Amino acid sequence: MLGLLAACAATSCESDDDGYKAPEAVQKALLARYPDATRINWKQQNGYEKADFERPDSQLPGGYSDCSAWFDGSGDWYMTESEIAVGALPQAVRAAFNASEYAAWRIEEVERIERKGMETLYSIEAEGRSATGAESDVELYYTADGILVRTVVDRDDDEVLLPEALPEAVRSYIAANYPNARIVEIGHDQTLGLLEVEILDGRTERELYFAGSEWVRTVTDMQPADLPAAVREAIAASEYAAWTIDDVDFVEEPTRSYWRIEVESGGREMRLAYDNAGNPVKQ
Repeated sequence: MLGLLAACAATSCESDDDGYKAPEAVQKALLARYPDATRINWKQQNGYEKADFERPDSQLPGGYSDCSAWFDGSGDWYMTESEIAVGALPQAVRAAFNASEYAAWRIEEVERIERKGMETLYSIEAEGRSATGAESDVELYYTADGILVRTVVDRDDDEVLLPEALPEAVRSYIAANYPNARIVEIGHDQTLGLLEVEILDGRTERELYFAGSEWVRTVTDMQPADLPAAVREAIAASEYAAWTIDDVDFVEEPTRSYWRIEVESGGREMRLAYDNAGNPVKQ
């Protein structure tokens, strides 16, 4: 019996408290991708076959990494989340975190998130005190070159950033118009009923919206300094001249383009819109 247990520990033994096992093709796909996986536990989640397992990692306490991988029923891989040590983060990610407002917070967990056809992200979960002095936690998502693409504060449940299959026409549009694009996130705008694709075009963040496979809008993250002089003059002549510019986007649509500016003052916020000539635009 001891010999049998030892043999099991040395290989990729599979277990599941509920007794569920993924289809054989999926089990083989996991071990083909991660031959050193041990303590494998299968479940179904979000329509995928999910494997929770461990892999050796000498940089982590206990010498192993907690991992999760998602496959479809035929064994095609879609995503893997892997626990990693802080020291295993890309240098650009560590530098970005150390320069952030959360640099003094206690790091609780770090993960690498690899996704089919999408940008690999690095997640840093940290705890500390917010500006109000209350205990809080935050999860920051970075690209390998240190670009912060998502900040989630005080989340109640685990977020799963599973990739979504894009219509071929959408991928073709992105490739033709933004050949250097890295796809960061795919989602849906429930209010407008549109497909939303967040990309990094070099280091520029853009959100692309599609109705089915038809392009509807591109929203590009900009800075106040990018505003045309005519737009700055229009704001200065408005009732919001003394308000602080909080956020700037450039919006492109099939028949028009305009600047969308969020301003704030004393806890109040207002969204303004102007074309390049400084004329007000109805949003």
